[in-house]
Amino acid sequence: MAADPVPVRTMADPVLIDTPDIVALSYTLEVTLTGRCKVESNPESINCDFFGATLTGTCQYNFPVNTVVALMATYPEPDDYGSYSFCGWNGDYDNSVEVYGVLMDGAKSVSAQFCALGIPPSAKKGVSQ
Repeated sequence: MAADPVPVRTMADPVLIDTPDIVALSYTLEVTLTGRCKVESNPESINCDFFGATLTGTCQYNFPVNTVVALMATYPEPDDYGSYSFCGWNGDYDNSVEVYGVLMDGAKSVSAQFCALGIPPSAKKGVSQ
């Protein structure tokens, strides 16, 4: 009795691989800032500081699964760049509280919005009224 021929596989044939469930060990928290501001975290891993002339930026860090990360938003004192106030969070958290905790039960992305309150006196120099 002849043996059955060995099937020939092509690249188009799907290959199913039986793998155990993959468990995430950490998730990424991404923080985007708009305006002159600073966002820090506890645990101390995120420290986004945009107090200079830069008005936008992004920071990220991988936190262990189910870690509660406190994010704190602050803004600088008025200076030559103007004055800012915290306007709120957007993204996976939508609120106007300056400090909040996010549970890292998945990848998260939040945006801290800081609003300009006024034109700095130095920017008004030389402008005719």
